[in-house]
This record gives sequence, C-alpha cells and structure tokens, in this order.
Amino acid sequence: MSDQSATQEQPENTAACTLSEPGEQTRIEWAREHIVPHFREGRLTADGFHATFDASDGSLESLGRFVGKESACCSSFTFELTYEPPYDEVELAITGPDGTRDLIERGFVERFDRIDADTDRTAPAESGE
Repeated sequence: MSDQSATQEQPENTAACTLSEPGEQTRIEWAREHIVPHFREGRLTADGFHATFDASDGSLESLGRFVGKESACCSSFTFELTYEPPYDEVELAITGPDGTRDLIERGFVERFDRIDADTDRTAPAESGE
C-alpha cells in the first residue's frame, strides 16, 4: 500500500476537528459559561453557521477567545467576527469546506436555543410569557 492511497482516504477539502473528547467537553463547558449567555439568534447555512450575540465587553472578549481556540483544532474553518455601528451586536460567521455545517451542527449548535437547522433560516425566539 502506498502513502498516496492513505492520503486519498481523507480529502484535504473536508472539515475536521482535532479536539480530543476530554478537550471537547472542556470547550463545551467553557462555551456554555462564556458564549451562550450572549447569544441572540443563529442559523445554520449551507457551508456553516451564522450567529448574532450581544456586544457587551464580556461577549467580545469571549468570542475572540473562542475563535482563537477553535482555529487551533478546526483549522479548515474560516471565522469572521463583524462588529459595526451602532455596536450593539456582534456577528460570528463560521464557514469551511464540505462537512463544516455537519461538524458545527453536531458539536456546537446544539448548545444554543433558537437555532433552526434548515439552511439560511432563523427560528423565532421564544416569547417571554
């Protein structure tokens, strides 16, 4: 068996995460504490995920740390934070190659309320009744 056949088994343009299971659990707990409380709404897209968060000092710092941590284990993803006037919200877009949406849906999106799994649709927020 040649080295070339082993390389062909895992295409380079496929999303992958190198975080270990214990590392994933730690990351989940950290996200629940630092990211989820700032979440406003989100949606899965054809190639990833797009979400809006409040723009408090804590959310900006936490989202920056999150992107830094995730870029180390999900190096095929592209992360884009957008923070524009009037600076009351920050947007996070995560995109990537084939499989990115599935990885995000299984490992990240299930932590949030108000996310619709259908492409490019945002679920309505629950009323505060």
